[in-house]
Amino acid sequence: MSTNLSKQIHCPSCGKTSTTRMWPGIDRQQNPEQRERILEESLFCWECPDCGYKMQLLYPCLYHDREKQFLLLLDPNPKEPSLDRKMVAEQKLPGTKKRLVGCVEEMKEKLLIFESGLNDAACELAKLAVAQNVEHRKGVAPLKGYFSQAKESKNEITFAFFFEDEELEPLYQTTRYDVYRKTLEIAQSLHFNECADDFLRVDQEMAKLMLEEYQNR
Repeated sequence: MSTNLSKQIHCPSCGKTSTTRMWPGIDRQQNPEQRERILEESLFCWECPDCGYKMQLLYPCLYHDREKQFLLLLDPNPKEPSLDRKMVAEQKLPGTKKRLVGCVEEMKEKLLIFESGLNDAACELAKLAVAQNVEHRKGVAPLKGYFSQAKESKNEITFAFFFEDEELEPLYQTTRYDVYRKTLEIAQSLHFNECADDFLRVDQEMAKLMLEEYQNR
């Protein structure tokens, strides 16, 4: 069920106070417009109505897609589980993927992965391989990378990479979908449980550990 609340925000620039609406719970079927705001990366954007000062207002937010069977929890403090997070994790939701993310970009990425019917651990492994290739060609490692899209019929999967040097343009790198098929085999061989009871943090750190485990078998 979607939940929203009004909160008073004190502008750090002009000092004025205004009321904004926050969405601690989003049900994709009830409020599809909030899905669009996640994809636009605007859900947590706040602008002062008095002076126009803009900032990102992050807070715990649970996104639920009952049709695609996944839950995304954006938690700015992932090392300190909130009571709500513990309660949701304890609920028995067979076949539901639960993921913990730390920023809106990660939330958007997981949404796109699961709506595409893909395994996010396999996507992280594929992203890791493509990022290494990008570093080899450009001579600089990407700072961040995100899944963009997949077209199995065209044998394509695309990732977006961003660099620490702001003068370097973001790079959209497309590789063969076969790469994803291979990394899916790796994830499955390691018995990765997509639908664990607790919220999983599936990111590049996990991918590196999975790859190390696979190579040492």
